[in-house]
Amino acid sequence: MGRVIGSGWVRAVAVLAVLAVAAPAGRADIIPPGGSYLGYSYNDLEVLWWQTILTIPVGPGGDHPFLTGEPVAGPPGILFLTGTAAGSPAIDLTISADTALFLAVANAEASAIEPPPFFGATEAERRAAANAFVDASSGRFAEIDGVSVPDLDAYRTDSPEFLFGPLPADNLFAFFGLPGPVGYTGPSVAAGYWLLLTPLSPGEHTISSGVTFGLPPGEFATTYNIRVTSVPEPASLALAGLGAAGLVGAARRRRARRG
Repeated sequence: MGRVIGSGWVRAVAVLAVLAVAAPAGRADIIPPGGSYLGYSYNDLEVLWWQTILTIPVGPGGDHPFLTGEPVAGPPGILFLTGTAAGSPAIDLTISADTALFLAVANAEASAIEPPPFFGATEAERRAAANAFVDASSGRFAEIDGVSVPDLDAYRTDSPEFLFGPLPADNLFAFFGLPGPVGYTGPSVAAGYWLLLTPLSPGEHTISSGVTFGLPPGEFATTYNIRVTSVPEPASLALAGLGAAGLVGAARRRRARRG
């Protein structure tokens, strides 16, 4: 299934500002650890990623981005790639050339409502549980246009404590048979490996990532085949507007002559 996700050209100046400090990988640029994009740090986006994922209900047949790998809209100008889906899916999507990407390579969260190994009664216990789950993973990789991302360990994070919820009906916890009362709001801590990519150049791109988890065991990988479309420049939009205005004016003049 393809997705078309676009946005305007008003963020162009901010995009150019961050490109100067991004690290190249293939034909993409990766914001370095400790960096930010449009005012969002890795920790900010990690929290927003989980808050968004946990409030999406699971549809028929397990239709949920956490399970299928489908992208999810993040804050304006940023698209969340959910990454670690079962079955190694290949997902086609189309985005505009001013859309940044936040990719989950391997991640986990722990809360006060889940059973072990994702349970923690205190913030410290939740942080330890999330990190322990990620520590037990192996085989982590990410490739952008066929080029492996070097030093992936540098992109390891753990989040500040945050609140998620309220949980919807048919929430992700309930889907897995875990406690998930509708309307519940509670604390969580997340940990993982993430990549924040500045907007890709127009054209065709491929982003792949994967991981093997140890507790419980499972292999996950996702490939995104991405078509990036150009964003009209302000001058082009202005010319198009003038052209449309000219056509309207000509039509009005023709009607006036006929009258």
